[in-house]
Amino acid sequence: MRQPVLMGATGAGSYTQIYPMILNAIVGAKFKVIAGYATTNDVNLAMERGEVQGRAGNNFNSLRMENPDWLRDGKVRFLAQVGLKRDLDYPDLPLMHEFGRLEDDKRLLRLFSADIAVGRPFMGPPGMAPDRLEELQRAFDETMADAAFLRDAQEMRIDISPVKGPELQTIVADVVSTPPDVVARARQALVDLEK
Repeated sequence: MRQPVLMGATGAGSYTQIYPMILNAIVGAKFKVIAGYATTNDVNLAMERGEVQGRAGNNFNSLRMENPDWLRDGKVRFLAQVGLKRDLDYPDLPLMHEFGRLEDDKRLLRLFSADIAVGRPFMGPPGMAPDRLEELQRAFDETMADAAFLRDAQEMRIDISPVKGPELQTIVADVVSTPPDVVARARQALVDLEK
């Protein structure tokens, strides 16, 4: 019998706890979450000390900024990535929802991955004039492609991978149209996490 993989976590509701537990519930993964670390940096230290074997919920951008030696020296190995598209630097690393066996399992795992794809969106009020929306989207897209902006981001080791407005609206529409039975399973899985 395989021993569970010990995963450090900060606490209930955090990605560090939700992702391993939802994978346990939906695909039968064998993670044991060790919760109670005050910060994700404390979880990282616990990994380095050998108290836990991994963590979830860290993004590539943070790793590049905070722990570039982990990537450079191969100190960490990735099991999966969360989101709706694979990171360009990790094209062979499976997405979490790809572990689902049934289409409903995949849909549920995509539901838990969608907020990563949405990121930190800029929004306007309902009923915004279409020409104003187009102008704001155009300005945002131009900023994301601006050479000086990209140079500054590269110097700070910040990944710039914006989601354009129409694509963002499609993702949100997909989340909102999640079938009620899948939402009920997701809700139950979250309730089960707290037991």
